[in-house]
Amino acid sequence: MSATLLNAGLYVVPAFLPLYNDIWNFFFCWGGRGGAKSIQIADWLIMDLSRQKLRALCTREVQKSIKQSVHSLLKQRIIDQGREAEWAIYSTYMIHKVTGSEFIFSGLQDHTVDSIKSFQGVDRCWIEESHSVTKNSLDILIPTIVRKPGYKIIFSYNRYAEIDPCHAIAISMLTENKRLEYHERSTGNNYSWFEYRGPGAVGVFINGRSGNPRWNEGLEQDYQRYKKDDPETLAHVYEGEPVAQQEFSCISREAVRQAIERQLSTDSDEWVLGLDVARFGADKTVMYLRKGNVSIDCQALRGNDTTEVCALVDEFLKKYETAKSRIEINVDDTGVGGGVSDQLYKLYKYRVNRINFGERAIDTEKYDIISSELWFSLKERIDTVTLLDIQELRDELTARRWKMDKYQRRVIESKDTFKKRYKKSPDYADACILCFYIHASRFTAGPTGIKGLTAY
Repeated sequence: MSATLLNAGLYVVPAFLPLYNDIWNFFFCWGGRGGAKSIQIADWLIMDLSRQKLRALCTREVQKSIKQSVHSLLKQRIIDQGREAEWAIYSTYMIHKVTGSEFIFSGLQDHTVDSIKSFQGVDRCWIEESHSVTKNSLDILIPTIVRKPGYKIIFSYNRYAEIDPCHAIAISMLTENKRLEYHERSTGNNYSWFEYRGPGAVGVFINGRSGNPRWNEGLEQDYQRYKKDDPETLAHVYEGEPVAQQEFSCISREAVRQAIERQLSTDSDEWVLGLDVARFGADKTVMYLRKGNVSIDCQALRGNDTTEVCALVDEFLKKYETAKSRIEINVDDTGVGGGVSDQLYKLYKYRVNRINFGERAIDTEKYDIISSELWFSLKERIDTVTLLDIQELRDELTARRWKMDKYQRRVIESKDTFKKRYKKSPDYADACILCFYIHASRFTAGPTGIKGLTAY
């Protein structure tokens, strides 16, 4: 990946190259301050409307006046690019003098169902501050826009809640992701971001300090001010975390953040792999590996049968050149996981702990089932371990809720309840809690197992 300077006024931050290179209908961009989200989208729209006749709607939930829109940003970017002679800029709209393209600006809250439908002829729709747009507005707007062939809808936001309506759409559409990096030769600095893909959709999670080569001294000073005077707000403003974590979340975002940043020695002979096996087409099989208290590696798979999963697990572990006798594998043995457990033990000769999430907990005074015990096992030791910096892992670990039952036991919410609320399965989190489960290696089980645990 490389940054691109298209002309004197148009610098493309590497994370935003998919705007120019890929065919997509939905583009989601979220993250903290300084990631250049608005400028990059504005520059792409100006270029796009300057090449062909298009109608672009720039909208948000509330727009009491044109000052609350991106009108002034678009105007300034046109001037910065030296293209003001090409555009007729009026107080409430803009028209390209050659292509006839048009920018229009409107707030969604001021519209009825019928008036929103008047946007049916729009080719491009930029929903700025998408986190504040209601589900009702999106449910009306999106079907209206997608009727136009070649439509493109852009969402830009910094998440406010764990699952804003716009982010729920992103999660449902973006099925694959990878961490990308860019080396800036002039400064020697490295930058990184997460890119997400799905059918007809692209997503970018970028924070300015870590992902934008144009991060400047003014932003750095403001970042340090927040870090010193308002660290609670820093996580949202600059690091793209939601403002408030849901009540009764099992694991706090601060604990996860510290575990990601923590540096520990890997002087340990203990190797443990947590393996969450996919059950349905949209779910992922996730392998999460630690050495002692240090997270080492993680890999996600999709669409593999049990035989393929076992072969890929073996290949994944071989690269660490560690004797099989020193590696434990904690497998979610529910459903298809049972077949994986059998093959890993019988064919590949690994030490396998079969863990059934739905069986009764080992410590029945504190927990109802093994799943709850798994989650609180990580919660209780998270201050002594490291975690990998994977956005899905962050979100899934901090979004799972819990409650007390009538016996005063801690009960984690069911996976079905989580999936209904969060729009996806907690595959990364399940692999992680399996990996750090402290009970799996402490019990020797008979053929039927001990309260949900069978150790080979």
